Amino acid sequence: MTVANDAITMMGIAAVLCILIPITAVIWFKKRTDCRILPVFFGALGFFIFALMLEPVCHQFFLNPNTSIGQTVLGTPLLYAVYGGLAAGIFEETGRLIIFKFTMNAYSDRKYAVVYGIGHGGLEMILLGALNMGSTLLIAMSLNSIGLENYLAQGTAAGIDAEALELTLTSLASTPASLYALSFLERIAAFILQISLSVFVFKAVREKKWLFYPLAILLHMMINTIAGLYQMGVLSLLICELIVVVYSIVVAVFAFREYKKMTGAPYTPATQS
Repeated sequence: MTVANDAITMMGIAAVLCILIPITAVIWFKKRTDCRILPVFFGALGFFIFALMLEPVCHQFFLNPNTSIGQTVLGTPLLYAVYGGLAAGIFEETGRLIIFKFTMNAYSDRKYAVVYGIGHGGLEMILLGALNMGSTLLIAMSLNSIGLENYLAQGTAAGIDAEALELTLTSLASTPASLYALSFLERIAAFILQISLSVFVFKAVREKKWLFYPLAILLHMMINTIAGLYQMGVLSLLICELIVVVYSIVVAVFAFREYKKMTGAPYTPATQS
């Protein structure tokens, strides 16, 4: 049992590009707009705190298989998908709202909505795209190098269930390069979507058009619900990825229209008397 060379090549290309795309986006946008770079790190920090630290705390309650609530959510595919989407939307969009309102007063030009989004979506792309694809690549190369029996022996010695490991490796070996290409395309779509959602929440804070905040939550929830339905086996990977790509393009067009409506000049936040 081996992983096809074209699949390994696609994994490597995708892993590298998932790192290069956010970096290239920052460099290109800075040259185009002469923006400052610090909001990129605000965006990355927002994703790290609200998506990777706070959101999992919520999951410990609602996705705990030892509680009645957790069993209900985990046992109902649609409920699981909607919960996952809603949690992601609330935590990530609230994170944007808090950072835009209380941390980025000095970065009120519309371009910083994009800069923040590059940081937020860029870290997500690196962690969920590059690292995941990179780890899969290492497993595939190791499997091809030492063979299935030796890999299973090493896994068993490390305390990993042999049957579960063999199923994982079988799935890995049977996955074509085209599916890794689709996964990479989905990462690009998610990156674009994160920038679009940043524009909506930025507009909510800057122009006090607060309906854009729940709109961002709703848009985030809807796409994550689709991903949740795939995880629960309701949708195929191909259908899920195609929906994500088309959805992200539509949202990006809407976000670009709202971005153009905002003036480029900074505004002066209201001061308290």
